[in-house]
Amino acid sequence: MIFRIFNLRTDLNNINEFNNLGKTNIESAIKLESGTKTLLSAHDTNDVTDNFVLEIYEDYNSYIKHADSEYFKKFAEFSKN
Repeated sequence: MIFRIFNLRTDLNNINEFNNLGKTNIESAIKLESGTKTLLSAHDTNDVTDNFVLEIYEDYNSYIKHADSEYFKKFAEFSKN
């Protein structure tokens, strides 16, 4: 099992795009990847720019399948900034 957790900050001007890309990433992974067991996203109730992402994969191959998906790459690329 692979477990990953991230704390991501985003600019308030980009919060809608961050949320939309995150939603697409989560919904696509759950629908298309049987080895992706959990993807969750939440934000600090006092600061919507302070976000947390939790990922659980069945195994390394399941993680790689998700990491190679276009929807994950779009979310990851956006989240870099």
